[in-house]
Amino acid sequence: MSTRTLALRLVPGLQVARGRAVGFLEGHPELDAGSAFDEFEKGDERAMRANMEHWVAGNNQPTTKFHGFPNDLDHKHCFVFKHHEHRLYGFLCHPRPKADPRFQLCALCIYAAKHRLSTDDHELRRVEEWMTIEGAVGAIRGLYPEYRGEGAKWKM
Repeated sequence: MSTRTLALRLVPGLQVARGRAVGFLEGHPELDAGSAFDEFEKGDERAMRANMEHWVAGNNQPTTKFHGFPNDLDHKHCFVFKHHEHRLYGFLCHPRPKADPRFQLCALCIYAAKHRLSTDDHELRRVEEWMTIEGAVGAIRGLYPEYRGEGAKWKM
């Protein structure tokens, strides 16, 4: 799997708050969150964007729109934005550990349509894998030069 050409694209038109940002990891066929978002119908795109803006503004509720997985030790880094059946899965990280250690980035990786109550563990495992790949770390470093990757050191 070639990961040399990965890039992080901040969500177009989404205001970046002082404390949070959302972007798409891109450059590999499996990284389909950005392309899925770009192809959403207007209403779905608008609703998903509103959910992202609500989180970027510092809100942690409602979990019907987005949430992390803090009680799942295997996937505590994962995060999801939701609208109807649409799911954009990614991971949270702190890409500015020296300049602003509280700043959080949600790096979205995977799109899935969900038609049942529980989350597919397979999606979360894929996100966890992308979080640790050097190409993904390098992609985030392209916008946030001090980022070095966090893996198991990340805390909620």
